[in-house]
Amino acid sequence: MGRLFAVVTLLLSLGARAAEPSAVDVQRARAHYEAGSGLYQLGRYDEAIREFSAGYALSHRPQFALNIAQCYRMLGRYEDARDMIRRFLDEAPRDAPERPNATALLAETEQQIRQHSAAAAGPAPGPAAQTPAPAAATVMPPATPVATARDAPPPARTPERRSHRGAFIALGVIGGVLVVGGAVTLAVLLSSPGESTPTTALGTVRFGR
Repeated sequence: MGRLFAVVTLLLSLGARAAEPSAVDVQRARAHYEAGSGLYQLGRYDEAIREFSAGYALSHRPQFALNIAQCYRMLGRYEDARDMIRRFLDEAPRDAPERPNATALLAETEQQIRQHSAAAAGPAPGPAAQTPAPAAATVMPPATPVATARDAPPPARTPERRSHRGAFIALGVIGGVLVVGGAVTLAVLLSSPGESTPTTALGTVRFGR
């Protein structure tokens, strides 16, 4: 029984070693990672996915799955991105430094999926339009005698200086409102970075042996 256990343990250890990438595969995976990162920065996300996928197949580094997910997100393929993030979370060690960011990225991606699903569904149908009731007959008041030009008082003349002064005051008030509004908007943008901007940074794949 003890001999059988030793043989099984030896076979398992040999299988684990065979699954580890060779030094040549690691170097090739590094080249695919660098090529994919450059293509990602150029916005060529489909080609970056191919490079990252090749590096993933050679090195089995779960960080490649996270970078593939970022490419899918930039292409608007949020369901595929979600699957790759989940794969990273399944394969990465519990103490992987990318795990907190990946968890936040998964929540952000799932929110985008819900938003796109709601937009595709369209607005809910409203209640049927009702035919408005016929308006009641309007009783016209008796005609008021029209004052003749002789009876009307002469129009008051407003000094031209007063009208110009009022225009200047109005322009000053409008300008102040615009300045204050712009300052408030800028303060909001600076105080809450990243709330509406999706995370787009790539993860770093470590090739140390």
